[in-house]
Amino acid sequence: MFLVFRLGKSLDMIVGAIRARDIRHDNILKILIICRRLTYTIYYVIDHITWAARLGLYKSNPKEWSQFQAKFWLTALVLGLLRNLHDILNLVFVPAKKNDGEEGSLPGNSVASRLMSRPEVLLDVVKNSADFLLPFNVMGLIELNVGVAGLLGLISSVAGAVPIWHPNLKLKPS
Repeated sequence: MFLVFRLGKSLDMIVGAIRARDIRHDNILKILIICRRLTYTIYYVIDHITWAARLGLYKSNPKEWSQFQAKFWLTALVLGLLRNLHDILNLVFVPAKKNDGEEGSLPGNSVASRLMSRPEVLLDVVKNSADFLLPFNVMGLIELNVGVAGLLGLISSVAGAVPIWHPNLKLKPS
């Protein structure tokens, strides 16, 4: 059953990459989304191979596949954090508009209020940041305490689940 969900996720990533081609207002955003989704597609394909190796359906070393898979996970996270940075920079450096359309600074338009106007961006930053060290742990480049890895995974999972409960917190376009 697990494989069926993962297979569906692979297809979802491909469909999302195809849909992202239609983003016209921001080419950087379009490239980041397409690259991240294609990277996750490769990640999930390798995940299928790792799963088959663990079950003995494919003669291979599942630990080596997991370490290889973690490189794509890390790449996807970096792309996600770059997208988060792009969104934050767009929020911070877009000039405030006065009511008459002129650029200017309005009292309620501080950097903090601009960031809080897009809570879905901040939630995605939390999710990506919490996940960031985990691929390094899988690759053996750092050694995280099991409790720390579990806590980071929990934070990431909760941050990833919040948009399911509150669809207005889903990062769009994605």
